[in-house]
Formats: sequence, C-alpha cells, structure tokens
Amino acid sequence: HVGLEMENEFCFVRNLSKNIHRLGNLQIWQASVKLNFFLLHLIRSNVFHYDSNFGIIFYMFNSLTGTITGKFPQKVFLMTNGIEWDLTVPDSNIEKISSVGETGKIYTYLQHSDQGMCLFGFASVSDRNLFFDLLKVDGIGPKAAVKIMGSISTVELARVLDEGDVGRLEKVPGVGKKTAGKILLQLKGKLTLDSGDSTSSGKSVSAYQDVVQALVDMGYDKSKVQGAIDRISRELSNDESFASSSQSQKEDLIFKRAIVELAS
Repeated sequence: HVGLEMENEFCFVRNLSKNIHRLGNLQIWQASVKLNFFLLHLIRSNVFHYDSNFGIIFYMFNSLTGTITGKFPQKVFLMTNGIEWDLTVPDSNIEKISSVGETGKIYTYLQHSDQGMCLFGFASVSDRNLFFDLLKVDGIGPKAAVKIMGSISTVELARVLDEGDVGRLEKVPGVGKKTAGKILLQLKGKLTLDSGDSTSSGKSVSAYQDVVQALVDMGYDKSKVQGAIDRISRELSNDESFASSSQSQKEDLIFKRAIVELAS
C-alpha cells in the first residue's frame, strides 16, 4: 500500500528527475540523501527488491484480475475498479487469456527504467518464468523476450535447447545466430518449467523437485536429471518396501540411483 506520504515522495522523485540539471552540488547531495531514504522506505515496505539479473523488481502487482476490455497483437487491456490497465503480452499468451468481456487473471511484471514504466502480462506463472529466464540471456531485454515468446512455446523451446537446435532458434524473429548461441549456452537444461510443462517427466518428477534441484546444482543437465528421476521412480513404484518408506528415504534412494545413472 502506498499512502499519501509515499505519493508525495513519488512527486519529489519525479520533479527531481526533471530538474536535476538545475541543481548545484550541495542540492544534489541533499536530494540524493532524501532519495536514498525514500528507496530504503520502499524496501522496508516490501514494495520491491533488487535482483542482480533483473534490477529492480516491483512486488506491487503479482497479478491483476478484472474484465478483459481489449485484445490486440502483443497488447491486452484489463479493467479493475474503474482503472483500465495496458499490458504488453506475448502473442502466444493472448489466446490463453479470457475473451473480451469476460473476467480474467493476468500475472504481471512491472519494469521500471529511465524511459518510464511498462507493465507486462502473462497467462500463467510458467509463462512469466520463461520470460524471466530469457532476461538472463545477455542482449535480451523485456520487449525482445516478449517477441521471442510470441514465436515459440515453452515446451518447444525446452525441446530445441535439449536437442541443441540452433537453426530453429535462428528462425525466431529477433534472434540471430549470435543470440541463438547465447540462448543455447545460458538456458540449456536450466529453464524454470512447471511439472505440467515438461514432456519428459510427469507427476513422478514433481514429487522429487528437491532432488532435481540438488542434482542441477551439482552441474547436471536439468532435462537429463528429470528423465533419470522419472525412470527411477517408475521402476520403484511397484516396490513394496519403497512404497512404505518415508518421503526423505525415497528421496535419498532416488538421489543415489540418479547419481550413478547420470555419472555413467
């Protein structure tokens, strides 16, 4: 919640940015002190946090729910309590969002830069995670990530990365040979997929996400880890002693077998 005091501080920051060239050294120092206190206030209020990959991430909006008032290429309008939001949305997500006139929920990311603010929208948390993954690639910004997501689905991108299909990546609008190589290098086996997005593993993998993460942290490829755990858990599913074991015992056994399989 941003109260009147915060609104006044926002006005101060806005006016400061417009008149910074007119200030003397002492005034700039005084303004910077006030600005630092303002940012500290925001952090303590859990309005945002700083991430080394994404810069400032605002927590003001995790999602918006309201009436869909318009759907256009890379654009969705949503009305909530008399406020109509303008969201930049990947084309692949637009059909997943409710029809115009219906109530819909859109997951969001608020980008704040020197050029202003832009609100990005996604049909699911998984789609937003893919957006964040793409931002980790050097040279890909939010608008480029939206354009890429409009041309390739999460599942297809995971497949392309697993197969090392640089040619397919190069065909994505806005992705040349150099960027395709960066995407392959930085994201292969590292996409943040929900269990429902993975074609190589089912519910058996979702039950052992801690094991998956531990093996990935050790340097193993995520898709290979998921495949190994899926196979091992299916093999053990009919074992009575395994079925009667606690979750931690199951995880220990699967972890040990997965290490052997992945190392071979």
